[in-house]
Amino acid sequence: MNDTAAAAVASCRSLERLWLTRCKGLSDIGIGCVAVGCLKLRVLSLKWCLGVGDLGVALIGVKCKQIRSLILIF
Repeated sequence: MNDTAAAAVASCRSLERLWLTRCKGLSDIGIGCVAVGCLKLRVLSLKWCLGVGDLGVALIGVKCKQIRSLILIF
């Protein structure tokens, strides 16, 4: 998955769970799109998404008020 695909996923307004694993093309921009588009997100897994940094995680924290689980492994 890359940033363009994440922007497409962001159109799913009622998305509550999203599991992303080893998405090497994903960056803070893609996660920002998800954060702005998926406001009902409760569970997000970003295992091995090495392109996602502090900015992307901060956007999730600010925009997704219902987030309960954020998995950041490796």
